[in-house]
Amino acid sequence: FEDTLQTCLQDLADHLRSSHERCLSSLRDSAAVQAPPAPPLCEKGLRITVPSPNSANAAVDESFAKTETSRTSRVWARSMSFRIREEWCGAPRESSPELRDLSFNPAKVRCLDESEEEMGFLSARLSRLMMSPGSGGRVCWDVLCAFLIACDAVLIPLQLLLTEDPGAGWKVINWTARIFWTVDIFINFLTGYSRSDGTLEMLPARAAMHYLKSWFVIDFSVVCLDWLDLVDLQSLDAARLGKSVKMLRFVKVARLIRLMRFSRMSEMLGRFAVIFRTGTFPTMLGILKIMAGMIIYGHVLACVWFRVGADSDSDENWLVHFKYKDTDMVHVYFISLHWAVTQFCGAMEVYPISFDERVLNVIALYASFFLSAAVISSLTSSMTKLDLLTVQRDAKLTALKQFMYDNKISPRLTVRIQRSILLALEDQEKRMPESKVELLNMASDTLIRDLHFERHMPILATHPLFSCLQSLAEDVMRRVCHHAVSRMSVSPSEMIFSNDDSTVQVPGMFFLESGVAVYINNQGHVALSSGSRTPWMCEPCLWTNWTILGHCLAKTRCSVLRVDAEQFRQVAMSAVNQDFVPVTRTYARKFLEALNARDSEDVSDLHDQTDLNAIMEEVRIATGTVSNSAARRAKVLNSKVTRQSWFGH
Repeated sequence: FEDTLQTCLQDLADHLRSSHERCLSSLRDSAAVQAPPAPPLCEKGLRITVPSPNSANAAVDESFAKTETSRTSRVWARSMSFRIREEWCGAPRESSPELRDLSFNPAKVRCLDESEEEMGFLSARLSRLMMSPGSGGRVCWDVLCAFLIACDAVLIPLQLLLTEDPGAGWKVINWTARIFWTVDIFINFLTGYSRSDGTLEMLPARAAMHYLKSWFVIDFSVVCLDWLDLVDLQSLDAARLGKSVKMLRFVKVARLIRLMRFSRMSEMLGRFAVIFRTGTFPTMLGILKIMAGMIIYGHVLACVWFRVGADSDSDENWLVHFKYKDTDMVHVYFISLHWAVTQFCGAMEVYPISFDERVLNVIALYASFFLSAAVISSLTSSMTKLDLLTVQRDAKLTALKQFMYDNKISPRLTVRIQRSILLALEDQEKRMPESKVELLNMASDTLIRDLHFERHMPILATHPLFSCLQSLAEDVMRRVCHHAVSRMSVSPSEMIFSNDDSTVQVPGMFFLESGVAVYINNQGHVALSSGSRTPWMCEPCLWTNWTILGHCLAKTRCSVLRVDAEQFRQVAMSAVNQDFVPVTRTYARKFLEALNARDSEDVSDLHDQTDLNAIMEEVRIATGTVSNSAARRAKVLNSKVTRQSWFGH
C-alpha cells in the first residue's frame, strides 16, 4: 500500500508541475492582453504596484527565450504582485443584520463594577473559593463522595450485626464519615449552579440560597444522624437504655438516605459515558446500576432480619429456634442473606417465628414483589436497546458481505472494503456530525453561537491573527465561528482541496483539526497533522484572489475546519469594535507584502508560523493594540467568570 501510495504521489507531483506551468503561461498571456487598472491607494498610503503590460510581456518573453521553466516562474513572480482585495481597502460596508455585532455598552460594565464594589467583605472573600459544577476540583470531590456513599451502603447495615462494643477500626471509619460529610455541606454552599437559561451562577449568596432550597435539609438531617452516635446513653437506667440502644441502631440505618445523592451525580455519569464514545456504554451502565441496587437491597434486608431476631425479648426467634444463636457471625450473615434472596424467588428452611419477624417478612414480600417487577421491566428494556444497537450494525455488515459474495469480489478487496467501512462507522460514533443531533434545532441562536465558538475557536486560536482577534473582540469571533466556519470530515485517500476548481466551490482557509494529510505541489510533498505548528492552509484566500497551487490528500480520516472567505469579510467589516477592522486590514497588507517578497519557488498554500509571528508583532506596534488588549482582558476578567470544564476539549 505504501509503495502504491508513493507512486500515486509521484504521478500527482508530475501532473502538478505541468499544471503549474500551464497556469503561469495563461497568466502571462492574460497580463499581456489586458491592461491593468490604476494602482489602488490603500489605507495609510500603501500603493500596490502592478507592472505595465509591455514591460511584463517583454520580461517574460525574454525569460522564456533564455532560461528554463523554473527561471520563468521566478521572473514572472518578481514582475507581478498579489493585489489586496477591495474590501480590505475601503470603508466598512453594510451587511445583513444577523452579521452585525452589538455595540459596546460601558454602562453595563460600570454596573457590574459597582455591584462588585457593593459586595460585602465576606462575599468578596468567598467568591474566590467558589467552584464550578464542572470544574476539576468539584468532579474529584463528587467521585470521592460516590466512593464513600458506596462504603456507607455496605458498612452501615453491617453495624447492625455488632453485638459488642466496636473496635478502633469502626471508630476511625465513623469519625472519617462524620468529618467528611460535615465538610461536604460547606463545600455545597461554595458550589455554583446552572440557571434555567443555561448560564452559570457563581455569586456566593445566590449559590447558598439555591442549596438551602434544594438539598440542604436532607444533607443536614443525615449529618445529624452521623453525630448521634456520640450521644451518651450510660446515664439512663437499664430498661430505658435497652430500648434506646435498639432504637438507635435502626435510626443509624436511616443514614442510607444518602444514597439519594446518586441522583445528583447523573450528570457526572453522563460525562463518563461520553468519554467512552460508544452507544452500548450507557445501556451497560444502566444494567450495572440495577444489579448494584438489588445487591444493596438484599444486603440491608439480611442485616435487618438478623437484628430483629437478635433483639427479641423472648427466646422465640429464628436464631434460637433453628439453633443459630452461637454460630459464627459470617455464617449467620450468609444465612440471613439467603433468606433475603428467597423473598424474590425460592424457599429455605428458615422462616419467621416471632411476631416482629412475621411483620418484617410480610413487608419484605411486598417490597420484593414490586421491586422485582420494576427490575425485570428495566432489564428487558435495557437488553432490547443493547440488542438493537448491535443487530442493526450486524445486519448491514451481513448485507455487505452478501453483496460481495454475489458479485464475486476478490477476498482481498472485500477485506479492504470491510475494514474501511468499520473505520468509518467507528469514526461516526466518535465524531457525530451536528446535523444528526436533532435536539440542537430546539436551542436558541445565541446558544448555538456559543456552541460553535467553543468547538471552533480552540482550533482557530492556533493562528496568531485569530488569537489576537479573540482577545480584542470575542463577540466578533463568536459570529465568525458561527457564520464563517464549517466542519467537514474527509475519508482516507480523499482530497481536502485541489487546484482543480471542481473540488473547491468557495475559496477559504483550511484548519486541520485531527488526522494526518499530505500536501503536494510542484516542489514535492509535505506531511501535515493536527499537532503541527501550522495546521492551516490556503490563508491568502482571505486577503487576495488566490489560486490554489497544490493538492491536499487525506492520509487518515481527517476533520477539517474551513473559514469561508466571503463570510469572514462580511463579519469583519460589520464589526463595531474599534480595533478589529484596523488590525485585520494591517495584517492583510503586511501578509501580502511578505508574500510578494517571496520567490516564486517558495510560494505555496502553506506558511511558516515564524513569519506570521513577526507580522503580528508589526501589526500590534502599528495599530497600538499591545496595551489596549491587556487593559481589555483585565476588564473582561473582572466582569465575568471563566468557565472551564474538566472534560472539555
